Amino acid sequence: MGEANNPVMVRAIAAHADVFNSMPASVAGFTEKLRVLEAACADQGRDFRTISRSLETQILIAESEAAIDACLQRIERLRPPDFAAGELPVVR
Repeated sequence: MGEANNPVMVRAIAAHADVFNSMPASVAGFTEKLRVLEAACADQGRDFRTISRSLETQILIAESEAAIDACLQRIERLRPPDFAAGELPVVR
């Protein structure tokens, strides 16, 4: 249920969710989302450990490094201006 960057959603997750599935994030980003969710659970008197957690991942498969670079450049052009650069890690 939802994302941890919206305070209303975080409160709803802490109050009602059985599972928190994060959209793709770096390890540091996912850790921060869990910290925020854990704090919201504490505020509501809920045991954070009762919420299952998962991290959505995405992979890009291409025939060459050049094809990967070209695709990443196209993706970068789609990035909203206020989206933090480098938020989604690239692992090769």
